[in-house]
Amino acid sequence: MIIKEKYHSIIFFLIPSIFVILFLIYPLVKLFIEITDPIQSLMLAITSSSFIKFPPEGPFIRVISFTNDTSLIVIRGFDAGPLANSLIVASMVSLMATLIGMGYAIIMFLYKIPSIFKLLPLLGIIPLPFVQAYVVERMFNPIFGLINYFLSPIKLRITVTGIAGVFLYQLLTYIPLAYAIIYSYLKTIPSEFIESAQDLGAQELILIKTILIPMAKPAIITSIALLFTFSIDDVTGSIIFQSDPSARNTLVYQAYTYFLEQVTGRISPRAVGIVLILLIISVIVFVFTRKYIAIVYSSLGTGALRGWVSKWRPRFFIYIILFFILLIIILSSLPTTLSILYAFSNEWIATPLPSLGISSIYRALSIPWRIKSIFNTIMYTSVALVIILIISIFGAYTTSRLKLLSIPKAFLDLSLSIPIAIPGIVIAYSYFTSFKDLSIFGMDPVSKPWMYLIIAYAIRKLPYLYKILQAAMTSIPRDVEEAAFSLGANIFKTTFTILLPQLMRSILIGLWITSLTIITEVSTSITIGGLRGIQGFEHPAPLMYVVYLDMTYTGIKYGGASSFLMLLTMGLETLIILLAGKLLMNIKKWRIP
Repeated sequence: MIIKEKYHSIIFFLIPSIFVILFLIYPLVKLFIEITDPIQSLMLAITSSSFIKFPPEGPFIRVISFTNDTSLIVIRGFDAGPLANSLIVASMVSLMATLIGMGYAIIMFLYKIPSIFKLLPLLGIIPLPFVQAYVVERMFNPIFGLINYFLSPIKLRITVTGIAGVFLYQLLTYIPLAYAIIYSYLKTIPSEFIESAQDLGAQELILIKTILIPMAKPAIITSIALLFTFSIDDVTGSIIFQSDPSARNTLVYQAYTYFLEQVTGRISPRAVGIVLILLIISVIVFVFTRKYIAIVYSSLGTGALRGWVSKWRPRFFIYIILFFILLIIILSSLPTTLSILYAFSNEWIATPLPSLGISSIYRALSIPWRIKSIFNTIMYTSVALVIILIISIFGAYTTSRLKLLSIPKAFLDLSLSIPIAIPGIVIAYSYFTSFKDLSIFGMDPVSKPWMYLIIAYAIRKLPYLYKILQAAMTSIPRDVEEAAFSLGANIFKTTFTILLPQLMRSILIGLWITSLTIITEVSTSITIGGLRGIQGFEHPAPLMYVVYLDMTYTGIKYGGASSFLMLLTMGLETLIILLAGKLLMNIKKWRIP
């Protein structure tokens, strides 16, 4: 019996290990060691002209005066080259978004505030790539922008272009995410800490300084790390604001433009160098903040014994602070709000707001290859979710329940966690170069892009569900599991009939969050997903590749249609997950030998 259980334990360890070795470690090692010389590639990237511009080029801001006494402020930002631009934007976005999100989260947590204000930032979490970036550009349009509509009475207009536009877009879309991370973590702090401080006479500012901020440190660092990684991997801002050359000077955009050279069969060493720099930066950030990210994920599975219930009413100066932060929160929710309105509009050309109507819906559903992209995305997402669920169950059980040597367990946990920090463009490069030799069997990325796209989705989004299940499994007492073992149940039966039914809520939430990130995944969708184009009804392209074409080559006519397609796809996938959840609810009835 002991030998059989050891055999089962080895299977639990090997299934996720083999998966990450085949589809994460092997492609990366082959790309950076076997196919190219990593040192030479790095040197070619770093020493190339304009990679680092010192001093930075261009005026940061310009003021243009018109004859009618109206002044136009053009904010462009300095162009310091791809490396500095990416690092500066990612650092500023992650720090500023976290600071704003933290301030708002602390006020919402500590004081008695109507729930509507607590829920307001969550609207901005809905991901609508490309369209949100376009909305930010439209908001600051010098003639028809919504912001300039309110500034027109004072004869002032503001427009944001270039790298400054990329920064503003990322900042506005990441503030809600920072708020959600920090506020959800604050809710897990036991109320006893706060009540004890109150009993000792601590006022709000002392409480914030000595209790809340120190205890929220893991969430604050996690927010900074994740937003930094998301920012440096984001290519949508650069694509939308690319009319100004400075927006194109980011690492991820440079890597994307070089990807086409690989499609023609020629591998650019400089492109590999840029990709390697992206990977090194992301991995360093993840490694140094990994323990804090793990703590935040663990809190999702435990929560507080008795959460703090706000009793204090804000003082006057808190209301003043709240007013200014709330203005920023409202501004950060506009890209998502206007994107949703855009989905149900006729057009958005010469007005501050979209004109409501059904033309966008008609454009979205009247072209067959657009509908095909929805079916493709739902199929890819559903298959990827099944893979993610299987690997997450085996991986989470192995790292949280099995008694293994520390090194194999640490290796597996790191391998299943680190993909969240690896840019999608890195995965795209590694898959294309590592598996292109399978063309003789018709199984290379050009011949079967859908297959590699599913695997790329599964690898990149695996940490979302894995960490949630790992935290949830850790919170379940071992007594029930040990009782099942004592009655003769094996590890498979115990996992699938005893543990998983208790984790159903965590599984469904994790699957839903993961599905949204897969549907709106940009980097791999516009690289691997676009290798066969969108010709005909049988094309294999995912939705995000169609959205990318709509927001670039096709023109803004289909912006509203793109927004509607994303909302429709997310809604359909949510319905599929709910239906699958009902099936999974019967998991305890399954017969596991």
